Amino acid sequence: MATIDLSNFDSINGLVQSSQGRSGSPDGNVFFDVANGRIELITAEEVATIDMSSRGGTGTDANPLTEADGVKLEALYAFEREQRRLDENLRKYDYYFEGSFKFAGAYNLVNGRKFDDADGSNTSLTVDDRFKIRGSGWRELNAAGAIGRIYYGNKSLGNIDADSQPYYQLSQFGAVVDYDKTGPIDEAVQV
Repeated sequence: MATIDLSNFDSINGLVQSSQGRSGSPDGNVFFDVANGRIELITAEEVATIDMSSRGGTGTDANPLTEADGVKLEALYAFEREQRRLDENLRKYDYYFEGSFKFAGAYNLVNGRKFDDADGSNTSLTVDDRFKIRGSGWRELNAAGAIGRIYYGNKSLGNIDADSQPYYQLSQFGAVVDYDKTGPIDEAVQV
C-alpha cells in the first residue's frame, strides 16, 4: 500500500467512514466518534477487510490504511469535509479539523476533538492513533481554543538504513527517545 494523501483518499486506496468504532464491528477505516469527540483510524492490522463499495470496490476489500504507511492530515481534512457534505448526521456536530494549506499545511484538531489514544481513554488500544499520521504536524485545541498538545511532523530527507533505529532528543540534555519505527523517519513527535 501507500500513504493515504490528497491524491488517493477518495479512491479504492483511500478512506471510508465506518458506521462503528473499533469496539464494535467496523466496516470502514475512519470512525467519527461524535459522542466522545474522538476520531478513530482503523488500520488493516485491526480490520483486514472493509466495505469499499462507495469507492468503487466490491464490498469486501483490503483495508488500505496500514500502520506502516499511515495517512496525511491533508487527506483526513478533505475526507471530513467530503463526509460532512454527504452525511447529514455528521453535519449536526462540530468540526474535527481546521486546516490551512499555506507552507505545506498547518492543521488543528478543534472543539476539543482528539485522536483515539492509548493513554487511558481507550484501554483496548495498544497504539495511539496519533502515530498513524504521516508528513503532518498539528495542534490539539480544547473547546475554548486553548492549545493542549502540539505535534511536529518529522520526516527524514536522506537515506536511513531500514534496520537502523533513529532517535530524537527534545532538549540538549534531555532523554533520548527512539522513534516508533526503524528506518526512514516519517512520524510526529509531541513538542
